[in-house]
Amino acid sequence: MSFIRIVFVLTTLILLSGPVHGQIFLDPDTGEEHEIYQDTPPEILSKFLVANKATDILFNDENNFLYFNFPFQLKNKKGLWVLCGDDGQPLHKKGYAQIDFPRDEYWDGQVTIAKDKKGWYGFLFIGFDKVRPYFRYDYLEFLDMVDDEFPRIYIHYHGLWGLVTLFQPNKVVDIEPATYKTREEVPLVDYNFEFIEELSAIKRQYNLNQVIFMDDGEYELVKGRHKKTGKWGLYHLSYKHSYIVIPAKYDSIRQHEPWDEFYYVWNNGKAGLYFDGKMTIQAEYDEVTVYTDGFGFARKDESWWLYDIVKGKRLSDQSHTDPEQLLDDYLNPSD
Repeated sequence: MSFIRIVFVLTTLILLSGPVHGQIFLDPDTGEEHEIYQDTPPEILSKFLVANKATDILFNDENNFLYFNFPFQLKNKKGLWVLCGDDGQPLHKKGYAQIDFPRDEYWDGQVTIAKDKKGWYGFLFIGFDKVRPYFRYDYLEFLDMVDDEFPRIYIHYHGLWGLVTLFQPNKVVDIEPATYKTREEVPLVDYNFEFIEELSAIKRQYNLNQVIFMDDGEYELVKGRHKKTGKWGLYHLSYKHSYIVIPAKYDSIRQHEPWDEFYYVWNNGKAGLYFDGKMTIQAEYDEVTVYTDGFGFARKDESWWLYDIVKGKRLSDQSHTDPEQLLDDYLNPSD
């Protein structure tokens, strides 16, 4: 642990071990100065509220890392809350029915969740010249952090659930649009958040309601489900130009391991195969298998066929019940 880190930790412990200091208030009757914090005498707090045209005060949790930045909220005479900064002054004029105290995981306290007087939930962006609201949800709930940078937040909108993140402290980006009937249905797949803007763009471009990274996001390939048909396709993700690798017309798509250029597809219970974006076996078989050295097998009922799965050419004129015997006959034709 570095010397600077040690000093920071010790300083924090010392500060939190004693009374937490807050706004200095000058008593108009006695001229005495008083600190406004949790243990301030009630009669002083009452005078402080009168002086600030407020009816109540809500103190931040002392364990909140940003306690000193946002020590308390004041309730105005309309019954709405206003968040106050480190100088004790309100950060915004408009009051809200509920405000979560900013936390360091929300972009270092630059944004927090609030509810307006109409019952809408949204975000308050604080780290700017003025607080800017963004309200459109029935409900918001913080889920967790990804890579110590991106908060994942459940949204409820017009009776449906989804998931959003804050790509920047003032930019809300959909991870999963509000299309799910219950919160439990919302997929909590692992996203490569480096491409979160591209993910949002590709959903709009191809009318997708869900995208999933292939191979844990190591490569810029995602499979996406079409919003209207529910069919899956494969897409190459790019900042400037995303494009279709496999069209969205399949019930399921799965990458073949360890050769990631091959993809199995299924439609109406029938299997097919793509190689490097080209269909090499039509989705009309009961089973398709990638074998080795560019060979693969396709089965209908009990009959197997041999394929060149790179060129997309069927190599056997007749089927066989034993696929490996089929390959052996091809490689070692009888005289």
